[in-house]
This record gives sequence, structure tokens and C-alpha cells, in this order.
Amino acid sequence: MWRPRLRATIAPPSAAVGPPGDEKGSIVRGWMSQVPGSAGRLGRRCQAAIGAAVFSAGVQTTAPAAAQWLEPSGEAIRVVYGPSAIHFNSSAEHVHWNHLVGLELLTPRWAAFGASRTILGFTSFDNSFGQPSQYLYAGLEWDVGQLGGGTVFGSITAGLLRGYRDEYRDKIPFNGLGVAPAIIPAIGWRYRQFGVWMTLLGFNGVMYGVSWTVPLD
Repeated sequence: MWRPRLRATIAPPSAAVGPPGDEKGSIVRGWMSQVPGSAGRLGRRCQAAIGAAVFSAGVQTTAPAAAQWLEPSGEAIRVVYGPSAIHFNSSAEHVHWNHLVGLELLTPRWAAFGASRTILGFTSFDNSFGQPSQYLYAGLEWDVGQLGGGTVFGSITAGLLRGYRDEYRDKIPFNGLGVAPAIIPAIGWRYRQFGVWMTLLGFNGVMYGVSWTVPLD
């Protein structure tokens, strides 16, 4: 008697980006598969940020019990991107594109001084001289008013900045060991999940960018 043969298949690694049946994950996996592996640092940063955001959305929609430790409610993941900085005193050594990509956890925990939320974040970017750099930080964010149907907010973060090396080591203070403390204020405007922002880079300039927020509850 003829019997059908069953074959076991192994899903490709890209299937692990999102949980089974996750339409968002399928769409992003298809998009990411078209990004060449040699797209450069910006491509790798964007892939990592998008993958983390899709994973967070998948946890929210398919396994809410797994995220119950994220209490109180109101927590979110924010993906940020900043294409370039504007320097107050330009130099021929400055690069035009910085391509900052980062992830932030927004939570009402530990909020102090009347803040609306706490920020825990990490960004990767090319500094003003084209050197790969990172900023690991924590901070507070305040919703300060309404404008154009959205919310105006301000924030301040403090953390460790790494990446200024060699002849540019002294371009930021307290960088003798290659890692320096930094304090960065910002202002922005948010409409639902989309936002725009601008940060003050000490006395050197400002950086601008956009953000997208993925709620975790």
C-alpha cells in the first residue's frame, strides 16, 4: 500500500526575525532580504534597529504574557535616526553625514523632577570626523505642551561617549581614556508614533532626526 512520505524542512534564518503568522515581520523580512550585505555601517545599523523593533511588536501581539514584567504600563521602544549634524563652526575635517541610529526604552519608572518618562538608550553613529562612535545613556523626558495636534517634549540624557580617537581624541573633554562623559539636551515634537527631534551638541552644533515609537502594552 502506498504511503505518503513526510519531509522535515528547516526554516531559513530570516524566519526568526518575527514570530509565526506575524505579518509585520514578514513584510520587514522581505525588505531586509533586499538590503545587500555590503551596504555599509548605515545598513547594518538600520537592520539591527528594525529587527529589534519588529521583535518588540511581535512580543506585544503574540505573547503578551511574556512581557508582563514590563510594568507599569506605558512603556515603549523608540527607534531614532539622525542623518546629519549642523556645526556652529564648520571645518573641512567635518563629514556631512553622521547616520545616527539608536534604540530607546521609554518607561514611566524612575521618572523624577516631574518628568513624563525615563529614557534608557544606545546610539551608534559616525562622529564629526567620520569615526564610528557610540553613546550609552539614561535620561528624563517631559511632555511640555500641545502643538499642531501633537505633543512638544523636551529631554536631557547623560551617559558615556566613545569613538573620538587618535588626533581627534581631545575634541571632546575628559576623553583621556577614549570614553568621555556627555550630557545632551533635546527638544522634539511627536504625533502618535512619529516624531522629529533636535539635540544640542555642547557648543559645537546641533543634530536633527526622526523617530518611530512601538508601544509595549
